[in-house]
Amino acid sequence: MKSRLSFLFKPIDYGIKFEIILKIFLVALFSSLLMGSAVYKFFESSLIQKEKEHLEVIRLLVSHYPSYNKNTYADFMAFLGINDLWIFDSNYQPLYGMGSKIEVSQDLKTTGIKIIKKGLFLNTYSNIYIFIPVITKDHKKVFFLAGKDLKGLNRDLIHIRKIILYIVLLTTCLMIVLLIVLLRSTITEPLRNIINDINEIKLGNKKKLEGYYLKELNYLTSNFNNLLELTDSQNKSLNEKILKLRELNNLLSKYHHEMSKFEKLISVGELAAGIAHEIGNPINNISGYLLLLKNKSEIANDYEALDYITRIEHDVKRISLIIRNILDFSRKEGRLNIKSLSLMDIIDKTLELVFLKAKNKKIKFIRNYIDKTVTVKIDPNRFQQVLLNLFSNAIDSIEYEGTIEVKTEITDSLNPLEKRLLEDYTTTGKNNKKFIRITIHDDGKGIDKNDMIHIFDPFFTTKELGKGTGLGLSVSLQLIKEMKGVLSIDSEKGIGTSARVILHYESVS
Repeated sequence: MKSRLSFLFKPIDYGIKFEIILKIFLVALFSSLLMGSAVYKFFESSLIQKEKEHLEVIRLLVSHYPSYNKNTYADFMAFLGINDLWIFDSNYQPLYGMGSKIEVSQDLKTTGIKIIKKGLFLNTYSNIYIFIPVITKDHKKVFFLAGKDLKGLNRDLIHIRKIILYIVLLTTCLMIVLLIVLLRSTITEPLRNIINDINEIKLGNKKKLEGYYLKELNYLTSNFNNLLELTDSQNKSLNEKILKLRELNNLLSKYHHEMSKFEKLISVGELAAGIAHEIGNPINNISGYLLLLKNKSEIANDYEALDYITRIEHDVKRISLIIRNILDFSRKEGRLNIKSLSLMDIIDKTLELVFLKAKNKKIKFIRNYIDKTVTVKIDPNRFQQVLLNLFSNAIDSIEYEGTIEVKTEITDSLNPLEKRLLEDYTTTGKNNKKFIRITIHDDGKGIDKNDMIHIFDPFFTTKELGKGTGLGLSVSLQLIKEMKGVLSIDSEKGIGTSARVILHYESVS
């Protein structure tokens, strides 16, 4: 709250130190003035009392020696410093007078002593009078009225006022100096330290304010530290929420993109399924006609015709494979036919299907199985189709001579990509500690980095025109997802490619 006297110090940019010193200075000045006034009044009363006692001496002398004549009284009064002396009879008629004439007032008769002064607080005194009734030896009643000027008293009071004023000013100045020193060590310096610490906190320096022995400052610093902890906790919570919000936003964008792509794929799949069904019947007819031709005796000895028929059969099978892939890709998700099978047996059976193709390219297979007795719960047809696609891609990536390693392992550690895919593709098994990983690694030509982001897109292929449909990995990914597994591809141009299939360990019997 601003000081009520702040309007006197508008040009001054004062702080708490100035405010405290100003208020204590005003209190000290008022206290010093009050004390000085009390001291002044004490001295004033003492001097007045001294003057009254002086006149009382005169009263005693006059009362005890009433036989003095007027000349004797005049000399004696002058000796005592009396300026005015009057003697009245019983009717208050003057019998003798010396100095200024004095009137006998009622209050003078009542009090016996009267002081003439001006002012209310810092009085200026002019005269003091004493009224003395006396019975002379001849039994006459007379009245003595003596008066004295108080110039000396006024001089003494002025001197006393000056001394008290000097003492008040000196005391106030000493109090201000002492207050400045004390405030610097008890309030100003701790507050300056607190402000400096707060400025460092504003610049990013995480620290706590030090405690102080003063209860108020310690209360301030402790509450500020509690506020810092609360703010830091809220900031962490806010940052966590922002990160989660960003993740959700990214996930929403990803799902939005997937939904957009899925809508396109639905239309493409429906179209492809219709075309595949329409093409499937003629292809079956062609296969039947080819079989009839091969069985004719005229053609059995015609090697050139048999060669043509064999080539036609090869292309028909290729067309049938394409149609089957299109149908698998476009079909709606059906019920899985889960069975417990030997993992190594189904891998070996699949390798037999591609063995001849690999042999023609002089490709060697390296089997690195962890345990041939391990069984898995899978859909055998769908899983074999996945393996067949992966083996075919590995063989196609090797131009001539090479190796393909097939490795199986039970592991409890996944790489970052596999963890992310497991969270994206599955809703169960997140708490599992172990997984089955099947790795198919080839030392072929590899895949360019720019192509890696599209390898699972339908109809995308890195093979030459006419050698691939671009549906193999898309179909394989969909089939593995249906079996609650993960399919990931890792490749480097010129070095080779690794395809990994991961199944949950809970599927192992």
